[in-house]
Amino acid sequence: MGRRNKKSENEIEIVETKMNSEEVTELSIEIKGQSIGLVHQETDKMAEAIFPSGKKASYSTVEEAVHQIVMNYNLHQ
Repeated sequence: MGRRNKKSENEIEIVETKMNSEEVTELSIEIKGQSIGLVHQETDKMAEAIFPSGKKASYSTVEEAVHQIVMNYNLHQ
């Protein structure tokens, strides 16, 4: 029996925003089409996570900022 590729209800999507360019990385972290946070990083600077509450925090990498946004989302579910 073949397997189907089912999209999980809680699948995380990382979407580039209109601000994304060669100098700026800006990503929207989404679950079920709802944004759970943004990651913003300018060239040679720390990545900034922006949480739904408006709180901002700086991290050394984009990956770490994404991880923290997802952890924050899971904590409040």
